[in-house]
Amino acid sequence: MNFPKEFRKFSFSRPDPNRTINRIPSSIETSLLTELVLSRRRYLEAIDHEIVATDRIASELATEVSALEETLEEKRSMLALVNKALDASRENRNKILRDIMTLSNVIPVARRLPDEVLLRIFEDTVETEEYERRALALEWRSYSLGRAPLVICGVCRRWRCIALGTPSLFKYVNIVSASGNEVRPSAALDWWLEHNKKKTMQLSIDGWKVQHNFPLPVELTTDNIHTRLILPRIEVSCIPIPTLGTNIWSDSYPLAKELVLISDGIDGLPAYFDPLAMEAEKVTVSGIRVWWTETTWLSLTELRVIGLPSSRLRSLRAMDIREIIIMAPNLHLLDIMWDESRSHSGESEPSTTISAHENLQTLICSFASITSYLTPLQGSIMCPSFQHLSLKTLPFIQPAELSGWLAFFNALSPFPLRSIELPPIRQDNVNPLIVLFKPLSLLEHLTLKGPAVCELIQRLVVGDDEKVTSFILPSLKSLDIYDSDITDEVLLLFVESRNLKNRPGLARIVDIQLWECPFIGYAKWEEILYIIHS
Repeated sequence: MNFPKEFRKFSFSRPDPNRTINRIPSSIETSLLTELVLSRRRYLEAIDHEIVATDRIASELATEVSALEETLEEKRSMLALVNKALDASRENRNKILRDIMTLSNVIPVARRLPDEVLLRIFEDTVETEEYERRALALEWRSYSLGRAPLVICGVCRRWRCIALGTPSLFKYVNIVSASGNEVRPSAALDWWLEHNKKKTMQLSIDGWKVQHNFPLPVELTTDNIHTRLILPRIEVSCIPIPTLGTNIWSDSYPLAKELVLISDGIDGLPAYFDPLAMEAEKVTVSGIRVWWTETTWLSLTELRVIGLPSSRLRSLRAMDIREIIIMAPNLHLLDIMWDESRSHSGESEPSTTISAHENLQTLICSFASITSYLTPLQGSIMCPSFQHLSLKTLPFIQPAELSGWLAFFNALSPFPLRSIELPPIRQDNVNPLIVLFKPLSLLEHLTLKGPAVCELIQRLVVGDDEKVTSFILPSLKSLDIYDSDITDEVLLLFVESRNLKNRPGLARIVDIQLWECPFIGYAKWEEILYIIHS
């Protein structure tokens, strides 16, 4: 390597050990070596001590590992035994489950039900049987007497104990009269009378014979008129044509809050039942042309008149209805279900006096009955409390019927109708109903059902440019809708037209109740409720 000339050249050489200047004195060297050896020995002793300690620890760990290995093998053996026992238990469990399922299939479902569930089934069975029996009896059709409690008691000991401990299962007592003068009681009548609470008993007598001196069991009679039974309901069917000289309902026989009399065509209420009927709050007569004496029935609040097609049953006149209303001053509900072909719509005997019935509130009838029975009466009787009308039928409305309807409600103007319940509405009923609604300017509540409710509600929507005089049902405030095809869009449009327009002379909708309306969505329903309550 070529250096510049200005740099000096240096030479390097190893020190010579033989030179005296470079040697360490021997005494110092020996001392250092001795100290080094001693330090190494001390370090060796520490290492030996550490080795001994570590060896001891390793020995202890080896002993522990050996013991743990023995324990592990032991635990593994135990685990194998436990798994084997567990497999055997699972197999036994599955076998027991299969046995339980097999035995459960052998035991009937009714045997496995709790007593409370069985009792509810028994009660529903008895109520259903009685409901069907009553419906058939009112239509003068054959039926079988209630045997449900007797059948239930004959199934098994458990069912019999449950039934005998429940008096409500024996509250329907049926008595059948034979063709002769004797009385043929229903099967196990003693059971009925023994296990029933007499105050809740509902008695039905089929095949009544007025010549019987004692047609009722002794258990139902009393020697003291002040202790005679007052039953919730007494029904008497197959009533024959009354004869002269018939005894009246005995003072020893029970009275009833509800009386049902069924025949196949009697002209007038048999005088035999006058005492029984005068004490009843509810009376239903089927197949009996109502004819009243001058007796006033103060306790009667509900009356149902059912006419059956019968050649022996004479026509019902409008004045017969007037006599009914006058004879029952506390009557609240009148239900007329008569064959309109057997009525005298034109036979309205004029009355020189005008009577007022202060308590009649509800009328239930067919649409044709408005013209047949009610319109001719409006010149002779007033009902200031009349507020609710329930129509059973709504056929295609003829002009003559429509005129009778309009005359009926025009005469009601001082005492306006507040509520109407309509039968299932068909599509051909919509236009006539719109016409029928026009005179009902003060109607507040409407109950609708049927497949054409949606179309009817659309017709009740108030338009933006609609005049006050053309409003339909301007006072309508609440709706009850059952089993309908109404949609949430139509219902929302109806409520908005009534509540958001703030039109003078138009009432707001304050309540809507829906049942079985599958086309109403939750979101729209919440919006409708918000508009109603805002």
